[in-house]
Amino acid sequence: MGNRIDLVLKKKNTQFSRTQLQKLIDNKKVFYNDEVVSDRSFKIKKEGTILIKIPEIKKLEVEAQNIKLDVIFENNDYLIVNKPSGMVVHPGAGNLRDTLVNALLFHCKDSLSGIGGIERPGIIHRLDKMTSGIVIVAKNDLSHKNISSQFKSRSVQKYYEAFVWNKLKTKKGKIINNITRSSSNRKKMCITNENNGKKAITEYELIKEYKISENLVVSWVSVKILTGRTHQIRVHFSEMGNHLVGDALYKKKKVNLINKNFYKPSNIIYELEKKGRQALHAKEINIYDPTDNIKRKYTSNLPSDLISLKEFLNSF
Repeated sequence: MGNRIDLVLKKKNTQFSRTQLQKLIDNKKVFYNDEVVSDRSFKIKKEGTILIKIPEIKKLEVEAQNIKLDVIFENNDYLIVNKPSGMVVHPGAGNLRDTLVNALLFHCKDSLSGIGGIERPGIIHRLDKMTSGIVIVAKNDLSHKNISSQFKSRSVQKYYEAFVWNKLKTKKGKIINNITRSSSNRKKMCITNENNGKKAITEYELIKEYKISENLVVSWVSVKILTGRTHQIRVHFSEMGNHLVGDALYKKKKVNLINKNFYKPSNIIYELEKKGRQALHAKEINIYDPTDNIKRKYTSNLPSDLISLKEFLNSF
């Protein structure tokens, strides 16, 4: 007794996340002793009955498009897709076509999970538009719940590769900060104190350092994220003074490109920055297969633009 209703619901109901349950409360879909509950912080002080009215999933008003997908693996429960940079994962304002969801609706027909509702059918997690690499897609509600619970318990292992500006302070390390949305720019996330935002944990290790000149270094790093916050890798490395190559949003100051031959329209770094393509690739993911609970690893090689970047850096 005396507990918040959203906490009680989360303890009793494993089908929905706390955020989803809070949205149901906000939308007046939760009842306590036949009374509508509209306050997330409502406290239960006596015995009673809680009723949740689950709204029907709205029919997806998004067009299925015959867009070629790079499918790494597929079975009856889920598929692993290698998303190219430049593709938005799910439809939103101004992006109703040419998204990963548009392609999946054509590829999977009626076999995508519905938990994501109108916004993200089958999508369990996502990558930024200009980040490439592995995305997991659920093909039914049971696999969606199973894999989502793995993400929540942090049993999913996610590895990335990134190219960042400047020398790393240490060749191997762990970054732990809380992240929240920026109050000055709603497109950005930022570091905050431990009483705000959400805890974010990033581990990294240097793969190779490219010394262009005395004052110009690019570091190629392997990254493992233990949490999945929006823009987590981009924010963490920018905060360290190592913003990602090509990432204009989190670029804190102009890189001192003293070698004029290094930065010009004919080279790959110029092209990446022009496109706003952060040099970040979701390389590997390990999950427990919802069919047999066996741990499986899926990998994706660096795409052609980041291979070109690596070859360019090797020329110095």
